[in-house]
Order: sequence, then C-alpha cells, then structure tokens
Amino acid sequence: MKLGIAIIAAIAAILASLALTEPARCEQDLPENVPVERLVKNMESYIKENPDDPQGFYVLGRVHGLAFTLKRRALATWPHETIQSFIADEDFQKQAAPSPEAGKKEVPLTGAELLDHLSAAVKNFSTAIRLDPKPALYHLGYAGVLEAGSPLAYQVDFMPGLKKGKGSPGEKSPEAEKLVGRLGSPDEKERSEAREKLRQEISSTAESLHQRRSDPNEALRKEIAALLRFYWEEQALAEYLAAYQRAAGKDVKIKEQPLRGLSQLASYEAGKAWLRLAKTHGAAEAEKGPAAQIEKTLKALEGKPPAKRPAPSPR
Repeated sequence: MKLGIAIIAAIAAILASLALTEPARCEQDLPENVPVERLVKNMESYIKENPDDPQGFYVLGRVHGLAFTLKRRALATWPHETIQSFIADEDFQKQAAPSPEAGKKEVPLTGAELLDHLSAAVKNFSTAIRLDPKPALYHLGYAGVLEAGSPLAYQVDFMPGLKKGKGSPGEKSPEAEKLVGRLGSPDEKERSEAREKLRQEISSTAESLHQRRSDPNEALRKEIAALLRFYWEEQALAEYLAAYQRAAGKDVKIKEQPLRGLSQLASYEAGKAWLRLAKTHGAAEAEKGPAAQIEKTLKALEGKPPAKRPAPSPR
C-alpha cells in the first residue's frame, strides 16, 4: 500500500487532539511495516507544507526515535489511522506484518545512521514542544529519546535545552571553560573537584562541555562524554516530569484502567520513568521534588479496576 499522498492528505484533513490510547481494533488486526525512509519522506513533505503544525514534528520525532531505539529500517504503522496514531506503539512494532518490500533480511543500521536518527529525533521533538508545549506525549517521547541517547550525547551536534541567556546551557563563561580544562589535569584531586563543580552547575556549563567534546586529550574527552550524558539525563528527567504534570490531573479521574493496561497513560509511563531514572541519576534527585506525589498518583492508578474486555461480536 502506498502511504505517500494518502497519508499527507489524511494528515492535512485530520488534526484531532492527541490521545495516548489507540482506537479499538480487532484483536486479529496487525500493523503493517513501512520503510523508515518512506515515512521520513512523507512527514518531511507534510512539514514543508505545514511548518507551524507541531504534530508533524512530533510524528517525525517518533519515526526517528523508534528507528534509533529499535535499530529498525521499517516501522509498524496503522495506515488508515490519523496523524497522532498511525505510527504503532512500541509494543506492536514486533508484531507487524511484513511490508511488500520485505524480501531480504534487514541490513543493520550503521553507527552513523543511528546517530542521524538520534539527532533528528531530538531536533523534531524539541521543535514540536517549542510550537506547542501542552501535549504530554510530546514531552514523554522527547524524554525517552534523551534517556536512550544519553550515552551518545557527546557525538551529537544538537544540544537539547540550548537557550541563550544568563545561567542557561547556551551561555559560556570563562569559569566554565577553566573547569572543563581541569578535567584533563594529571592531578586526580583537581580533576575530581572540576568534575563535581561541573555536575553541580551542569545547566550553565553544558555548552562549554559540548564545545570541547572533540578535544585531542583522550582523558578529557572521556570526562566530557560522561558529563554530557549526565546533562542529557537531567533534560530527560525534566521532560518526564513535564509529561507527568500535564497528564496526571486527567488520568487520575479514570474509572477503570485502559484496556491495554496502565502503560497507555502518559502520567503512569512518565511517572515510573522519572522515579527510575532519578534513582540511577543520583540519590539526592530521587529524594527531593515530586517523588512523593508521583508515587501517590501511580498507586491511585494501580488501584483502579481493570477494564472489562468487550465480548466478541457474533459471526
């Protein structure tokens, strides 16, 4: 099935509000695999025609993000669905029917291709949020890519959260430059002190770290890579929290759990991810802030009765 013109027309016609749950489908239905290259081309065409529509950037971010995290050249799609749901959820990705192009075993993505997908995912999610910061799914998708891509942060040209201004990641300072230089010191104490200071002030030192990520000093590069990973995780925590805060108020009012489980609720997914990452990112982070409220929300959602599966239609 050709998705090009058909999908672009459908996208232009249907701009419904985002919803995490997908429309009810027959249990026997399976999504169809479509080459990532084609999906990217379709969405880029749509964005060219609709540069102010955040949903286009969000969907393109999802395409690149799933290609990166799943290391896939084709993704499962629901061809007849609307813009917000035609890319199947991750739990459907392995169940998709083969695409018409499937004839040979899929060639693994190269390291360069994975980096391209990661960079494009971060850029497009960031643009979607800039255009419309309200939808929880935008922040949840962005957070997931930031966390998954954090080990490769030092290889990505784009800096998430980059804003010019005092105290922001876009501001370089002589003090930050000196601290970064000390990461390459032969003295362990000096390196340790610089490392800790840079972590404490990561929001204002990240740009200086990013600029030095290709330094010829190998020891310095390793230190910078670790700190840039820390910075991306900080950004991921902020986006998980933003997703949780935008969805929790509505989600806690449900009478029963979604048919496909609590993972279909943005606040539940984001809350669980925030608690998990906060614990590995740093003990202090896990003990402060919204942890107690998130745990309370998760407990309330888990206490909701399971949805009753509708009886199958008579044949």
